[in-house]
Amino acid sequence: MPGFSRSVGEITPWDDGFDTRLIRNDGVAPSQHWALTLLPARPARPLPDEVQTFIAAIPAELRDHVKRFAFGQALMLKTLARSGEARELAVAHPVIFWLMIAAVYDSRIPPGQLERLSRSKRIEILQRLINSRSRSRLKFLGKIDIDTGTLGDAHDVTRALADPVVVAAAAHERQVSIRLLRALSAYPILARPMLVRILAGDATIQADATLCRAEELAGQVVDIRRMAAALGIEHPDQALARCRSSVDIRRLHDRWVERLNRRRAARDDPAALMERLAGTRSPLRPRRRTGSVDPDTDEAWAFPPPPLPDSLDIVAIRSYDELRREGIAQGNCVASYAHTVASGRKYIYRVLAPQRATLELKRCRKGWTIGQLKLAKNGAPAASTVFAVAHWLERASAGVPRPGDESG
Repeated sequence: MPGFSRSVGEITPWDDGFDTRLIRNDGVAPSQHWALTLLPARPARPLPDEVQTFIAAIPAELRDHVKRFAFGQALMLKTLARSGEARELAVAHPVIFWLMIAAVYDSRIPPGQLERLSRSKRIEILQRLINSRSRSRLKFLGKIDIDTGTLGDAHDVTRALADPVVVAAAAHERQVSIRLLRALSAYPILARPMLVRILAGDATIQADATLCRAEELAGQVVDIRRMAAALGIEHPDQALARCRSSVDIRRLHDRWVERLNRRRAARDDPAALMERLAGTRSPLRPRRRTGSVDPDTDEAWAFPPPPLPDSLDIVAIRSYDELRREGIAQGNCVASYAHTVASGRKYIYRVLAPQRATLELKRCRKGWTIGQLKLAKNGAPAASTVFAVAHWLERASAGVPRPGDESG
């Protein structure tokens, strides 16, 4: 057995209770936490005859239910061999039974309570799992489609069930995948029925195990809401509700980026500038605002000095005018970040090589960290560009005091 010296495992036959034991140093002890996958959904190679005979003794119906889950099979089968109530629960509601097994591995339920808990009502089991007796969540649990059934999947399901926003957003879906739950938990801004419908129906998002596509969609939704405030659009969710796919959301995002940048470019027309400045005290001393940002006068914000020094390839954007021009050049909505740059919470840099990109730094407790790094039209950068920016940040941050540590 991995992690043990001179150890082997033993499983008794189905008719003898399917007990799992650990044999080590000439001693035998019960083992509750075997993570062995006895019934692979897709066997890589034929099993030896004696193993097939051993497995064939397990009732076929229970084998079919257990092999849906890659994790916890030994403990599941041990419980099923000993408890008729557990068998009834596993057949009627396999996901909730599997979550009980995962809770044992996480030390949230003692192993000795599995058989007794299997005799409880499902709503009481849900109470033990997520501290909720919500029947709507119990119903939602029946819609979850288990793919591989890993321990990580169990954690994703439990986390999503404990979040009423996620459950409410996905409750109307006929079937809910683990990846959808993972995306909603990771990016709560997507936990809205109109966006869940798009996530569930987008094959590229469903096939993306790394959540990159969901992250991209979440970023576009954030940008759309920020641009709506800058453009004076009161109800951006109405525009989002008219989108039927992630492509529609990207097109809406790009249209508003162009609209925002055209508007700001028009405001830099000399005649328009003189008209706006008419009646002010001095065109050389723009008003310093202390309240909310007026999108028609963003140029009144003065940017603080850059937090990190420039390099040959990474250059700070030091003024609103430079920020606006960066947005036009790169086809993004970076101009709408003017007020957060002025507040000192973020800073924007122009990346010239290895690829042309826009870099957002975010202020955090330890200093500054990378928020976003995007190519033109919010394209994803190559690994070489990510590495180059991270290397610059590490070198540039050396010797820079943390926020709050500055003296003087």
